[in-house]
Amino acid sequence: MDICKEHNLDFIGIQETKSESFSATYLSSLAGNKHFCWKWLPARGTAGGILMGVDADNFDIVDWSVNTFSVSCKVMNKKDGFGSMITTVYGPVYDDKKEDFLLELRSICDNCEGPHIIGGDFNLVRSALDKSNGAVDQNWCDKFNLWIDECNLVELHLMGRKFT
Repeated sequence: MDICKEHNLDFIGIQETKSESFSATYLSSLAGNKHFCWKWLPARGTAGGILMGVDADNFDIVDWSVNTFSVSCKVMNKKDGFGSMITTVYGPVYDDKKEDFLLELRSICDNCEGPHIIGGDFNLVRSALDKSNGAVDQNWCDKFNLWIDECNLVELHLMGRKFT
């Protein structure tokens, strides 16, 4: 809540919420009592979950999409009419769902016109250098990098730390 107030955020994306639902009081306090619209992907048991919010005073919400591993919102800036898509992801930890995750991401990108910001916890890395212990499955690195390249995405590097 302090970060939201301090930085006057327009978008909020939280992964691994471990919650099935959220009260209006909690959501209002999370956004510093700003007028946010919210969607979420409920947690499965005690794992997963995504919460995403958009400042409705600054953006018109064109469409929401809640998928298996992501929540997306197509928005239009109220000041200049500029449209974009925001997606929050929480990728699977286990390998048996990673292919489905990448297919979902590809579908989202294929159906997006204009600028698109995708953030969250992918539970995938681009190389062994992205892991503190260096232990990675290169096959998944290659598939993740291929998806990034084919969707013409640009990685925004972390500032002030090496690992998430």
